[in-house]
Amino acid sequence: MSSTSTKPIPIVLCGENPLVGKAAAQRMLPEVEVIAFISTVEEAKANISALVAGSPPPSLVDEIVGSKDYSQSPAAVVIGGAFTAETLAEIRQSVQHVKPGVPWLTREPNSEGRFSSPEKEGEKYGRVAAHAVNTAVMKLEGEGMSGKDWLYHCTPMDGITILFARDWYLPIFRCSPNFCQHCIDV
Repeated sequence: MSSTSTKPIPIVLCGENPLVGKAAAQRMLPEVEVIAFISTVEEAKANISALVAGSPPPSLVDEIVGSKDYSQSPAAVVIGGAFTAETLAEIRQSVQHVKPGVPWLTREPNSEGRFSSPEKEGEKYGRVAAHAVNTAVMKLEGEGMSGKDWLYHCTPMDGITILFARDWYLPIFRCSPNFCQHCIDV
C-alpha cells in the first residue's frame, strides 16, 4: 500500500475459529482489511469466487468477522487451519475461471496435510496471525507480487518467516519461534 493511500488492502480470511479471526481482523487494520471471514470448506467453495469477482458472496454464514465491504475484490486470500492442501487445491481451481491472479497465503501443511497451527490461545494467536498476515500482504504489495496466482507458504525458519512461492522466496520478518515480544504485545 502506498504512503498516499488511505484505503486498507482488502483480503479474505479463512480459518476455523471465529475468535481467532475476529482478533486478527481487528488487529490488521488500518493496513489490511478483512472483508469476509470463511470458516468452512463448503463456505469457501460457495463464496470465494464471488468475492474475487468483486461481488457480494451468495451465502456467507459469519456475520461477526469482516467488514462486509465488497466494493473491491480481495488482494489476497489467506488460508488457516480449517483447510487441507487438497481442499485448498479444489478451492483455488474453482476460482481460476473467475479471476486468475489472486495470491493465496497459508502456512506449510503439517504431517496430516492440514494448515492448522499449534494450539494457541484464541485472541493472542489472532494478534500473532494478524502481524504475520499484515507483514506478508504488505510485502507482496511492495514487491509487486500481488496479482500473481501463486500459493505462498509462510514458514518460520530460525526466527525468520519466509514466504515461499514455487522457487521464489522472500524473508518477511524476524520473530522468535514461540512468539516474539512484539507479537504478544501487538
